[in-house]
This record gives sequence, C-alpha cells and structure tokens, in this order.
Amino acid sequence: MVLDNENIVQPDLLVVCDQAKITERNIQGPPDLIVEIISPTSSILDRREKKRLYEQFGVREYIVVDPMGDTVKRHILHHGRFKATDIFNWDENLISEVFPDLELPLWSVFDRELPQAESDNAVRKG
Repeated sequence: MVLDNENIVQPDLLVVCDQAKITERNIQGPPDLIVEIISPTSSILDRREKKRLYEQFGVREYIVVDPMGDTVKRHILHHGRFKATDIFNWDENLISEVFPDLELPLWSVFDRELPQAESDNAVRKG
C-alpha cells in the first residue's frame, strides 16, 4: 500500500472501498479499514509508528489484534485524529464503526471457546 513516495506499508488486512485507489501493482492511498496482528517484534511499530502514519493519512478505522494479550484495540478517525482507543477482550463482539454490518466475535479470532454462560451473553456485548 502506497500512502506517498516515502510511506509504503504492508498491513496484515485492509479494506478499500474506493476502486480508484486499487491498481494492478498496489493500493494508492489510505484504505478505509486496516487490521494489524502484532507480534513481539512488531509491537512498537504497529502500536505507535503505524498508528501515527495511519492517522496522518486518514485511515478511517485501525484495529490492532494482540494475540499474546487476547485483546483488540480499535482506533476510529474523528475530525482527522484517532479518538480515544476502544479496547476489547477476547470474549466480546467487535462491531466496526465504519462498517456496522461487520461484526467480529473475537473468541473465534483468538480460536477460543466461550463458556456456556458467557456464550449466552456474548451476543449482547459490543
């Protein structure tokens, strides 16, 4: 993905709604949604550096999955800045603010099973 001549990144997952940004070689400009899955070697890069970069270039929603901590952090662009971070635990549903029909049951992302009582309540979370 090419943000400009000096900022070329390769997110783990991205969603682009503007087909004009999609070329045969790459994506030109910020996508609407980016998901990064952090590892011990990419933690600072994904949590700090890429967050700043994605905010600067206008990524509407940035989701950071932390498999070691069983958590997800979501950043939503509001007036050109990411507003306060939303934090989700592995046993919750994450509903995208940019794509409200996109609902992620995080226990499936983390490959975990909910205890039955939590399973009954999970649909109400998010």
